[in-house]
Amino acid sequence: MAQNYGALTVIALAAILLFSGCGRESEVNTEMEGLYIALQPFGEVPDEVLEFLRGELPKRLFGIRVRKIKPPPIPKDAYDPSRGQYLSGPLLGSLQLPEGAVKALGVVDEDLYAPGLNFIFGQASLNGIGGIIALVRLRPEFWGERTGDPKALFLLRALKEAVHELSHSFGLRHCPDPSCVMHFSNTIWDTDRKGADFCGRCRSILGARMRDIIAKYKVRNAN
Repeated sequence: MAQNYGALTVIALAAILLFSGCGRESEVNTEMEGLYIALQPFGEVPDEVLEFLRGELPKRLFGIRVRKIKPPPIPKDAYDPSRGQYLSGPLLGSLQLPEGAVKALGVVDEDLYAPGLNFIFGQASLNGIGGIIALVRLRPEFWGERTGDPKALFLLRALKEAVHELSHSFGLRHCPDPSCVMHFSNTIWDTDRKGADFCGRCRSILGARMRDIIAKYKVRNAN
């Protein structure tokens, strides 16, 4: 029993050192922890989007690694021909959580909807295994927008939605701060107005959740 208590003490101390006072998540190296977020494209998704998310998500999620996993097909029962859209539920239900993955992010280059809603940019279950984002309505050309760098705007929107939905799966709720990435987006312009980073309160909550995940993983692998 003494050894177990010692292991827990070391884990707690390591978590404090990792997360206390870090200004940017990219300063924290969790590579040795063996933990990662599974990036799961459904069907055909542009590589530039997946690579952008793989590089940018760790900067906002305390350095946790992101790994692309084998893309499954889009569930056939998700498509609603009367709407020309895909229902989000079957995609959420098809998220995979391989060994070592703490969460999964599904990415689909289709138009999604949820019951009672005309469309969604993304969806996640609070404290679930992950979330999904839909790319179609994130493109400026979908809305007839004219911008100097449409690709940059599109990728930034994808990043904001990815951070938002993943954070719901970590237990974060919507934030009243309009600049926080956890602020609710009712329109694409709401997404544009908010940042890709957390307010201080949401960052603190997420940091606590990440500490818990690392501690549990260490204990499980020590036994």
